[in-house]
Amino acid sequence: MRSEDWVRLGSVLARPDAAGEVAALGLADGRPPEGARALRLAPLHRTFLVPGVAGAERILKFHRGRPILDLLRDVPTGRALLPPARIECENLLELRERGFSVPEPIAWGREGSESFALLRPVPGIPLDAWLRRTADRAARRRVLGDLARLLARFHDEGRYHRDLYACHVLVSAHGGLSLIDLARARRGWFVRRRWFVKDLAALAFSLPSPSVSGADRIRFLRAYLDARRRARGLRRWARAIRRRLGRLIERERRETVDCASR
Repeated sequence: MRSEDWVRLGSVLARPDAAGEVAALGLADGRPPEGARALRLAPLHRTFLVPGVAGAERILKFHRGRPILDLLRDVPTGRALLPPARIECENLLELRERGFSVPEPIAWGREGSESFALLRPVPGIPLDAWLRRTADRAARRRVLGDLARLLARFHDEGRYHRDLYACHVLVSAHGGLSLIDLARARRGWFVRRRWFVKDLAALAFSLPSPSVSGADRIRFLRAYLDARRRARGLRRWARAIRRRLGRLIERERRETVDCASR
C-alpha cells in the first residue's frame, strides 16, 4: 500500500485499516499515549513501546530535526524538506514491497518541530544479544551467513543503512532476520563503495567478541562478497573496513575520555 492511499486524521496520516487504532491512541497531539514505555531517549530521537489493539504492542518513534549533513545530502533527491518520520515510513513501505523483513508503518504525523511514526514491530531479539546467548556455533555461523547474503541483496539494490549496528538487526525464534531503524537509509543509482564499507564497518564494530571470532568475520565478509560476485576483492574490502573500523574505535575512545573528564 502506498502512503498516498492513507487517510488523514487531523495532523496524522494512517493506513485505512488502522485508522481506528490510531484515533484511539490519540496521536494527533504529538505526545506518547498513556501506558507508553520509553525505549530510547536521545536529543534527536525518542522511541516508545505503546499498547495497541487486543494487547498487541506498537513502536512509536519521535524525530526532532535532522543533522545538517543529512539535509544537504537529501537536496538532490527532493527529500531535504520532508519530515524524518515520513522518510522512515516511505523507506519501510518500499523495503516491504521488495521482500525485506522490516517493521510495518501504520501512521505518521507532524506536530510542531517533531514528526512521529507508529510502527508494527517485527519479532526477534537484537543480533548482538542473540550471539552472546547462543552457544551453538553452527547456528551462529548460519545466521551470520544469512545476514551476509541479506546485506549483499540490500547493497546490490543501491541501498545503504547508515546505522547498521548489530542492535539494529533482529533474529527471530526461527533464525529469521529483520532490519530496523531505517530512518537514515537511502538508495541511489550510483552509490559509492564507501557507503557499503561504512555499513559493514559499523556492523563489525558492534559484533560481540569472543562470540564472533576473527575467522567468523572473514567468513562473513567472504559470503557477502560471494553473494555480490566480488570475491576477488576480499583483501581490498577487508582493508577498507579495517580503516573505517579504526576510526570508529578512535571515536569511541575520544568520547569515553570526554565523558570521564566531565
